[in-house]
Amino acid sequence: MKVFNAVEVMCAAAMQAGVDNVANRPFLLTPEEPTERAVLLVHGFTASPWEMRPVAEYLQTVGFASLAVRLAGHGTYPEDLATRRWQEWRNDVAAGYRLLAENYRQVFAVGVSTGALLLLHRSLTDRYVGLTLISPYLRLRHQLAPWADWLHRFIPYQRANHASTAAPYYYARRPLAGVAQLNRLVAQIKTELPKMKTPTLILGGAGDRTIDVGSTRTLFNRLGAPDKTCHQFGPEAAHVLCAPESPVQGETLRRIAEFFNRQKADK
Repeated sequence: MKVFNAVEVMCAAAMQAGVDNVANRPFLLTPEEPTERAVLLVHGFTASPWEMRPVAEYLQTVGFASLAVRLAGHGTYPEDLATRRWQEWRNDVAAGYRLLAENYRQVFAVGVSTGALLLLHRSLTDRYVGLTLISPYLRLRHQLAPWADWLHRFIPYQRANHASTAAPYYYARRPLAGVAQLNRLVAQIKTELPKMKTPTLILGGAGDRTIDVGSTRTLFNRLGAPDKTCHQFGPEAAHVLCAPESPVQGETLRRIAEFFNRQKADK
């Protein structure tokens, strides 16, 4: 299957870009039995494909192949990310979709945070059977985030706190130039939401300290998909619901699989 060769090329490109940690490179997981169903996995801002591995491993057990792409500027160093544009991330998502669409009959997708927004944007062009969006947003929680395009000239980076077990897979410094790109992506998404028709499951947590939780509900309400569901976990649930330390990881993974299986049954 040429998909494996293509993923090897992706990994080689990541290595050349400076992704030294193998866990931060793109990966493909496939179930033991042949399948026609594949899921594109897209990580969030300052993260890496490692963030999506729990999702891929779970979906593998229930009959889905999964491809986790790496967004440009991630898995390398913060200075690299500071030079990137959201359109580059969009192109990375598009390349992942094309690869899966050429090799599988049904393509689904899961994105975390910024990865979820990129999938929404691409859903106007790419034909996903179903989308799961984990912690999507229309506004970041930090009150100065809207001013990032101006602030990054004076304050290039913001410190980020991560659990010690996750530190090798996330940046400890967030480039504000990158946050400015997030703002531009959100502005684009706002104009497109009513046109988006792909069946969509949105999952969020009331304990999220990264995004404005209320903006997730606003996004859901504006989404044009006739088949859409939004579930908010309680205050125990933070931003990355699928993370190993998340108390709702198991339910998050189960809901993803159930939603995708329902879309398969409807086809």
